[in-house]
Amino acid sequence: AKTSEILSWVREARGGSVFRGIEHIGLYPYCGATGHEIAAWYGSVFGFQVVEGNSSIFVQGSGPGRIEVMKEGDTDRAHLAIEVTDFDAAVAALQAKGIELEPAKIGTSVKAAFLKQTDTAGNRLHLLWRR
Repeated sequence: AKTSEILSWVREARGGSVFRGIEHIGLYPYCGATGHEIAAWYGSVFGFQVVEGNSSIFVQGSGPGRIEVMKEGDTDRAHLAIEVTDFDAAVAALQAKGIELEPAKIGTSVKAAFLKQTDTAGNRLHLLWRR
């Protein structure tokens, strides 16, 4: 925790942002396609690695960023996971802008929270910090 706090101070002193970028985009089964079919398509077409989890399937190449394909759901919208360097600082920054968050899910090596509001196109967003 102390190391994270010190790194946060250094980043802030250098003018860096707590928001690193897109960690993954989440897609949902839609128009009759299953989550498995969507993930398999990305694996087949681009040669991405397909790794099945409990509620979703992650598809990833050798570079940064991943695609999370949800096993269930029926929406044409997506969700975006915004990677953050300091979860608490990111939450505070959003709250200072009047943005509310749903209750955070906190584990030993991951913290995540969805924003209560969507982007202007109706896509959901969530913060994601991983150790």
